[in-house]
Amino acid sequence: MNDCGAKAAREKASSQLTALAASVRERALKLSGTIEDRLNPVVRQGALATGTSQAPNQTAETWPPLLSDLRTELWAIESSLKQSEETLSRLEI
Repeated sequence: MNDCGAKAAREKASSQLTALAASVRERALKLSGTIEDRLNPVVRQGALATGTSQAPNQTAETWPPLLSDLRTELWAIESSLKQSEETLSRLEI
């Protein structure tokens, strides 16, 4: 496979992984919201969620665009999971 073909294959795979991560992110956000809504009557009040998780050295690292997009999606998934964990930790039953 020539360099151009290999690059196209990598970009296609990266794009597919990013699309999958975006789909998982949407499901994680929806699930997190559902958990919070359904358990709201039986949880202690807690701090508000603080948005998307970010690595401490986010600005220091430069990643290729497709990998950067994938990393952003994974941070959003991580944030949703943390929100679900925080909601469950405040459960009063």
